[in-house]
Amino acid sequence: MLDFTLLELLKNSLVPINKTASIARFHKIETDGELIFQQFYSKVRFKTFLKKLKMNINLTI
Repeated sequence: MLDFTLLELLKNSLVPINKTASIARFHKIETDGELIFQQFYSKVRFKTFLKKLKMNINLTI
């Protein structure tokens, strides 16, 4: 009977642990996605800035 109770306790504790691990992984993936988007967006903005700067330099010359 003790083995059965111990087994039930272990099974019941695995569910919250798995849920916590899944939530943590989801947040990591979400954060990674946000960082990738921010890096991409800043590169696009920087390239746009350089193009405008180059056009302004060409207009003044």
